[in-house]
Amino acid sequence: MKKVLALVLCLMMVMMLFVACKSGGGETPAPSGETSTAPTSSGEGKLPTIALIYSEQTGDFWGIVANGGNKALEELKADGKISGDSYLLAPGQSGDPTQQMELIDAAMNEKVDGIVLSPSNADQVGTHVSDKMKNLNEGGIPIIVIDRSLTVPDSFDCVISSVMADTKAMGEACGKLAQEALDG
Repeated sequence: MKKVLALVLCLMMVMMLFVACKSGGGETPAPSGETSTAPTSSGEGKLPTIALIYSEQTGDFWGIVANGGNKALEELKADGKISGDSYLLAPGQSGDPTQQMELIDAAMNEKVDGIVLSPSNADQVGTHVSDKMKNLNEGGIPIIVIDRSLTVPDSFDCVISSVMADTKAMGEACGKLAQEALDG
């Protein structure tokens, strides 16, 4: 349960990071007596679109993570922080890297502002992304990798963060709970 909560919180923080990065530098204070024309989050200007692309969204773990991701998207949309076009998808064939690469291509074609990615295959998906996507300064899309690794060249700068669950600590906590249950 702690792992799920941690991932949901990470997703919310990740999305807030995308929102903050997207609006960074766009607002400037207006001199006294003038009105600022910078876009605000109240609907003026374009809100960022986020694509959450998981390796799967079913099962005991990823089903819960997907529910948390969708809930976070709904809340951010309702608060006017991200576009209503933001979404969460996973391959129809759970863990299929080819289908996941097609979802990534679709996100790139839609020109989303950020991708939260749980790669189904670190090498295949990493090679695909780094071959197809430009670097950030050339219009690439910021990517945050969750709960898995992504193998990309050092020269590829679109992976701005990687968030991994501490499975060792969770395993130790589960072991302590099991021990307490057996002793009780």
